[in-house]
Amino acid sequence: MIDPMMTLDDQQIITAAVNALPDDAVLVEYGSGGSTVMFSKLLRGNQKLYTIEHNVDWFHKVKTALQTADPDKRVSLTLRTPDADASVWPFGHYYEETPYACADYIHATGVDIPWSQVRLALVDGFVRGSVLAMLATKLIPDTPVFLHDYLDREAWYDWAVRLYDVIQLPSGSSPGYNERGAVVANTLLSLKMKSA
Repeated sequence: MIDPMMTLDDQQIITAAVNALPDDAVLVEYGSGGSTVMFSKLLRGNQKLYTIEHNVDWFHKVKTALQTADPDKRVSLTLRTPDADASVWPFGHYYEETPYACADYIHATGVDIPWSQVRLALVDGFVRGSVLAMLATKLIPDTPVFLHDYLDREAWYDWAVRLYDVIQLPSGSSPGYNERGAVVANTLLSLKMKSA
């Protein structure tokens, strides 16, 4: 099993948002992982999650976890790798935001996402600013959008965050989890598409 690499507050915010959605809502997630498994357990009715992942190894790990976590097959997990050497995007470095050769990932090329039905988006992969900019062209007004790992990376993302209304800034006060098992501050930025 893969646990969400996010704080308890972040998980509760996302859970409350999913619970408030209609039974036929479509959700979009950029960057798979424990959050994908968490979403699979929250989905109800005819809800569906489209997840786009760029890392081959991580894609297979999440796919394996979903075999037991998602028996109803409500999660569509798709791999869209960059068309360049992966060393261009070091993890946790601002180069991770370089959209070079990432068009298929950013635009979910070949994935038939029913954009008019999307009612929530989580951006937690790489090239997050570019993904936020693309989502701003697809989502209907008032759609909730969550940007994970915003805290201490504001300079990386603020150019794209300006396309949205900010609903809630990270509090930085929640105990949580990271890949080393250490306690981290809550880092989830809550946004919504601007009203027309």
